[in-house]
Amino acid sequence: MTDQTVREFAESVRTPVDRLITQFREAGIALAGPDVVVTEDQKMLLLNFLRHHEADDDAAPSRITLKRRSVSALKVAGAQGRS
Repeated sequence: MTDQTVREFAESVRTPVDRLITQFREAGIALAGPDVVVTEDQKMLLLNFLRHHEADDDAAPSRITLKRRSVSALKVAGAQGRS
């Protein structure tokens, strides 16, 4: 895959250009604008940052509470016909 501008990369991943530039900035990659060429290394750094960042967000809910809606009893047939 060849190097792309930020605008082309945003179109290929279907993300607004401003949001993509913000994500690059959060990942520690400074880009001057939407017409700057993004290298494959920069894309991989962004991907690794986003994967790590999303893993932190998923770990936030540490406790799940379940409530029982109803109580029921099962009837078990006897051992008829068995030896």
